[in-house]
Amino acid sequence: MLFLSDADGEEGLWYHEDMWGGQVDAIIKSISFVGSMIGMCVMGYLGDRIGRNPAFALTSLLMVIFSLASGLIYAPGTSAKDNNVAMGLLLVCRFFLGVGIGGCYPLASTKGAEECGSTHAIDKNQAVGVIYFWQAVGDLFPYISGMVLALLPMGDPLRFRFALSVGLFPPLAVLYMTYGSGESRQHCASSRRSYLEQVRAGFKEHDAIPNFLTTAVCWMLYDVSYYGSNQFTPRMTEKVFGDGVTVFTKCWHGAVDMLVGLPATWHSIWLLRYWGTKRVQLSGFASIAVSSVIVAVVWTPLTSDDASEGSAYILFAIYLLFYYAVNWGAKMGAFVLPQEVYKPEIRATFTGLAAAAGKFGAIVGIWLFEAVTPIIGLVPVMLFVAALSTVGALLSHFYISDGLWDSQKAQMAEQQRSQSTPYDALTLERDAHSSHNPSIQSNPLQYGGDSEN
Repeated sequence: MLFLSDADGEEGLWYHEDMWGGQVDAIIKSISFVGSMIGMCVMGYLGDRIGRNPAFALTSLLMVIFSLASGLIYAPGTSAKDNNVAMGLLLVCRFFLGVGIGGCYPLASTKGAEECGSTHAIDKNQAVGVIYFWQAVGDLFPYISGMVLALLPMGDPLRFRFALSVGLFPPLAVLYMTYGSGESRQHCASSRRSYLEQVRAGFKEHDAIPNFLTTAVCWMLYDVSYYGSNQFTPRMTEKVFGDGVTVFTKCWHGAVDMLVGLPATWHSIWLLRYWGTKRVQLSGFASIAVSSVIVAVVWTPLTSDDASEGSAYILFAIYLLFYYAVNWGAKMGAFVLPQEVYKPEIRATFTGLAAAAGKFGAIVGIWLFEAVTPIIGLVPVMLFVAALSTVGALLSHFYISDGLWDSQKAQMAEQQRSQSTPYDALTLERDAHSSHNPSIQSNPLQYGGDSEN
């Protein structure tokens, strides 16, 4: 949208700032998120029904086709009707691109857990975490590509088309890597039964509904806070760097914020081995709540007319701390936790449903925060983020079991000390599951691992 804004009124483009009430950017994001929600549900279901790799190939193909189609849209005329038709076609392309992107969430995490080469839950969690790390890299890449395109000797209309189309290369690589590859042992074992039998088995053996409600609600609470607070990022960067007047400057400002997410995500991956998913997610929500309150407390004195010259830098440093907290802990827990609690029979399906709940939260966050912030100000909004994060922390504390993770960690340590023959997958997870603290048996969120995990 930055290149569209810069090219406002140029020949070959159909965009102007007051188009559709000035809400074009929010509408495009929302349409993409709706597509993502559908993709998460449908591709997660297909991952369990027809296999992880065929579903991954399909979702990647959607991304390739509609990334390219987005960049090729052209308005045949200059009338308002032609402009609306062209923008409508762009929305269609972004919707189906969202379907493809959404499908990556359940399929990538499920494949990561099942194909990590280890039977230990701790190793599986870190493998899934490493996969999620690349989303943080992906969040940074649009700003980097935007800076590169801004420096190339071409007009803004052409830059805009390249910016929309450059996203086809990663899914092309996925198509190549999944072609002809086999399914994981876990999926092959579970797919011997019909899909209906698989779902019934998943519900029968595990408390799937409380599991789903907890994973979905925590993911939704996180995405409301994450995507809603992203609306404030330009205001924060403007306090320090001033209002960016070029695409390159705006992309550079955005890249500064995205860079904070890389060490935060990697920090979460490292802590998964020592803390487990429950503690990482709980601590993440708690840190978001605390940092949100800090931003709310310092915002007014640091942005007042009589604030000192260095106030903007102090505010920006505090905001980076908040952004670190948002990218640390809760973000990782939301992505990893479904791989712990769901059986292979229903893992991709229910991971997709939980992720879709998260994207619903993203839509709520974008529209709600953008609507109420001009009316009530940023301070009440940040306190609202703190309240949501507190609820997420409480849910994580009371409804997520860490007992199996603790048991498996103790078993791994004992194996290393005794240098005995490692447990096979079936023995390891059965022993760990049976050695829970009795209090865990009453916990609504039970770990769903077994030999097929």
